[in-house]
Amino acid sequence: MELACDSPGTGRCYFEWFDRSGNRTVVPDPEIGVCYETAAGAIRGANHTNRTVDLWPRATCRDSATFLVPSGRFWSDPFQPYFSFMPR
Repeated sequence: MELACDSPGTGRCYFEWFDRSGNRTVVPDPEIGVCYETAAGAIRGANHTNRTVDLWPRATCRDSATFLVPSGRFWSDPFQPYFSFMPR
């Protein structure tokens, strides 16, 4: 298990997303190379990890990622929901 942050367990390492209804989901201390999914479709969020996070417009992180969120960045796209992500 390799975490996407240098300081796991501190509450400062997480990836968050919001769906169209405004529901917030947080994945604390995400692992590098693990695919995380959301059934509701994320339209915005923030990368609070030390790694780039790849986003996919479908579940299971299949094919090539269509959007990259660099470390420490926020993203928002109300027209393109994303259904899975993976730190790299």
